[in-house]
Formats: sequence, C-alpha cells, structure tokens
Amino acid sequence: EARIVEGLRVVPVDSLLEAVQMLNAGADVASVRVETPPSPRTVDHDAAPSLDFADVAGQSMGGFGTFAIISEYPGMFTAGVALCGGGDESKAARLIRTPVWAFHGEKDEAVNVERSRNIVAAIRKAGGQARYTEYSGEGHLIWSKVVKEPELLPWLFAHRK
Repeated sequence: EARIVEGLRVVPVDSLLEAVQMLNAGADVASVRVETPPSPRTVDHDAAPSLDFADVAGQSMGGFGTFAIISEYPGMFTAGVALCGGGDESKAARLIRTPVWAFHGEKDEAVNVERSRNIVAAIRKAGGQARYTEYSGEGHLIWSKVVKEPELLPWLFAHRK
C-alpha cells in the first residue's frame, strides 16, 4: 500500500524487477525500496548469508551507505549500486571483494561528483571491480536515468555467489 513520507509517495515492492518495471512505466513515485535485511544471527563480517545474491543500492546518503555497508561487511553482498554518493577511500581495500557500479551527475550540487570519482579510483587502485557512469549536464536526481541503463540489471544478475 502506498504511503506519504515527507510529502513523497512511497510504494513498497516485492522485487527489484517490479521496481524497475514500475519506474520504466512512469510511476509517480520519488523512490522505490526493496528490502530483505539479513537476520542479525546470520551477519558475519567475513561471511555472507546463504543466498545466491544479496545486492545493495542507494542514492545520496544511500549511496554513501552502500559503500559503508559493503566495507563494514565485506563478502556479504554480491554487488552494489551507488548513486550520487561516495565513500571512505581509506577503506577501499575492504571494498574489492564486491563489484560496485557508481553513478553520478556531473553538475550535482548536493554531493560533489568528486566523491564518486575518488572512491571508484581508490577501489580500482586497491584491485577491486568498480564501474563508473557520469551523466554529463545532470545534477543530483539521476535515479530515473540509472534504472533505464540497459546493462544495469544484466550486470546485477551476473553477480552471484
């Protein structure tokens, strides 16, 4: 059931595929979140729960959170997608086990584009897999472009344990 949060319509969905289908169909929502948090009993800093996949994604603070949770729990997630975020470059070595794809708008005034550029460079330098897409002329609200990236879902689904 849809609800209003801070003036925005939030719609719960059961899967990433359902979320992408809604957004591609032009759904009037500010964000869509698919959550299946692991049980606290299954969390191990060096081992993932017994899932074929567990992806993490977020925009803005969620983009920062994507890098933070991957570095806190290396090996738990099969892939990460960070939009308009950044991360602690000193923890790049903890990010190399998880493929990440970062997206940022070149003219983002909320989060400096250098934050994404720098964390991606640090991950690559540490030996990790990091993809980066920067949208020329775009600002902070890029999620509608990201969900339409034709390679995004195949890339996510290619990463399995």
